[in-house]
Amino acid sequence: GVTACMAPLFDDVTTTESDRVMQWRLSRRGYRSFTPEQYEAQCENQRFDVIACFNVLDRCDAPLKLLRRLRSQLVPGGTLLLAVVFPFRPFVENGTRRDTPQELIIVTGKTMEENINSFVADTLVPN
Repeated sequence: GVTACMAPLFDDVTTTESDRVMQWRLSRRGYRSFTPEQYEAQCENQRFDVIACFNVLDRCDAPLKLLRRLRSQLVPGGTLLLAVVFPFRPFVENGTRRDTPQELIIVTGKTMEENINSFVADTLVPN
């Protein structure tokens, strides 16, 4: 997976995974792995040189809060690697239901390029 491909580039790898089976697998492969709840409790003050967040924002209940958290946990000059699915159609899996996230990221435009420009300008660039 992506973690295995990226891990050789770093001295230490910490992962978060909401799926308990995947979290267990990551731990078995030697990665420090937490559920989001465990991470909140144990890693609040930790800082990272690089944070990778791939295909999470469209399935997150509070994506803006998550982005603020990721930014706060980067060391000065750190790098956030972000992958976002476009077209952006967010929902939160709740058993067999698909619920609307509590926080909404608004993405405008008709083309992928317009979607990406909107996402960057309206969500990522600090006001």
